[in-house]
Amino acid sequence: MRRINAHAVLIVNAIFAGIAGAILILAPTSGLFEDIGLPIAEPEIYAQFAGGLLLVFAVLLWEAPTDPVLERHIGRAAAAANVIGGVVLALWLLSGELDTTGSGATILWIATVILAALALLESRYLRP
Repeated sequence: MRRINAHAVLIVNAIFAGIAGAILILAPTSGLFEDIGLPIAEPEIYAQFAGGLLLVFAVLLWEAPTDPVLERHIGRAAAAANVIGGVVLALWLLSGELDTTGSGATILWIATVILAALALLESRYLRP
């Protein structure tokens, strides 16, 4: 099996974080959450704030492969963030307390699997 390029994983993570960040910033004002069945964050400022942080993190992930030291530090942070995000999301989904309809739960499960896969692939940055 061919080894997956570490730089490519960070770029894929940057794209995922950028898309998630944009959705979180725009969704409360556009009605997107209701349209696809995702739970509404109340107050909406929390979702928008998280979206802004994800967009900044996406920029760091995108730039990380240009500097070996930055890549290692950002890779570690990304692995940890993806584990935390995936676990929190999975626990909420398993609790049954999320107000999702239609495809909302499916979208959130797909996001959970993506976070887990990225965490696994970025775990190489956690090794000494």
